[in-house]
Amino acid sequence: MAGFCVRRSTYDSFSFETYYGEFCQVVSAALESLRLRTEEADRKQANTGNLYFSRFQTLRDRIYEEPQLELNANEQAEKAGISISHFRHLYKSFFSTGFNADVISARLALARRLLKTTDISVYETAHRCGYDDASYFMKLFKKQFGITALAYRKK
Repeated sequence: MAGFCVRRSTYDSFSFETYYGEFCQVVSAALESLRLRTEEADRKQANTGNLYFSRFQTLRDRIYEEPQLELNANEQAEKAGISISHFRHLYKSFFSTGFNADVISARLALARRLLKTTDISVYETAHRCGYDDASYFMKLFKKQFGITALAYRKK
């Protein structure tokens, strides 16, 4: 930072010359203070991310292990003690997908396994995957995979 005030102006040499050294010290001190605050904020953010990451990873593991559970972002944010918007932001930054999208993805992965490995009805499959509305489940399944659940089973 010492090289910041290398060039002096000759416009008003008397007044500027008088305060030039003091001006450089003030500017250098301000820049150093800003640098330190930025580094501290970056450290706090990194520590916060690390603090939350393990909690979020545990939550994500639970989503994929038990996708039929009724999990919603508001409750999870409240459990974590953070706002819903911060919860959604952290989840997306950690996993590159949104919370709701992850729940849907986990449920549809379970649905595919059930359709391929069991003979239970599509309605029962929807229920076991956490969907009370089988029509909604079928709509999501077709949108995600481009084929109906029944056609997927027969394939």
